[in-house]
Amino acid sequence: MGEPLSSEMWERLNELALWIHAQDEVGKIQRGVADALALLVPHRGSMFDLCRQRDGHIECFDPVSATIAPEALAAYYRTYAAQDYTTWSFTSEHAVTYRDFDFIDPAVRDTTPIYKEWLEPLGFYYGMGCTVVERGVIFGSITLFRGQGDGDFSAAELRVLAELGRHIGIRFSQLSPEGFTDDSAGDALARWAHEHGITGREEEVLRLMAAGATNRDMARQLFISESTLKKHVNAVYRKLGVKNRVQFAHTLLE
Repeated sequence: MGEPLSSEMWERLNELALWIHAQDEVGKIQRGVADALALLVPHRGSMFDLCRQRDGHIECFDPVSATIAPEALAAYYRTYAAQDYTTWSFTSEHAVTYRDFDFIDPAVRDTTPIYKEWLEPLGFYYGMGCTVVERGVIFGSITLFRGQGDGDFSAAELRVLAELGRHIGIRFSQLSPEGFTDDSAGDALARWAHEHGITGREEEVLRLMAAGATNRDMARQLFISESTLKKHVNAVYRKLGVKNRVQFAHTLLE
């Protein structure tokens, strides 16, 4: 990973790092990084999950993605995460940044169920990822995918991801020094949103609605029109199975 980064890329990384270190909410860091990845490294799909130690093994949970549909994301963690050929990286006491084909032959990978049944149908071929580790504690992982015609990730892009993971690890360690537990990781709204397939902008709307913001206030805070805001609100209602603010409030209290 010795390929130098451009001054423009360092500037983008520094701005994102400053933002990460100013945040006090794990879920907000996940969502912000998921959105920012598109400006740092071109890719077709990405996911950012959290990790914790449970019963002697590492458990991944609360994944966030700005590019992979909730159904596909859920299918990965439900069926294919345990088969993933990159899980070796989770056993290291240090952060690991990798490209899939640096350690597995494409001919071998292309015969695996995770490729044939999950990656290929989504148009993903090349993969790159990093573990988020600080002081020997794993906090999460970030994975990016490209299509076969896009070309593999470069050494410079590996370095970008490594630098990003380093800052996230430091901030997560400050927020939860002993690692994530059932109580410390994420938050109730994040888990609730994930359970109902609410991601990205919809989750931001959900949080503002939970705080009692009006449609006008939400549109102003999110820098979108009220008509666009109403589409997001209706999508949240549909996924939660409610029809209006009153039903939303009852569901929220439950």
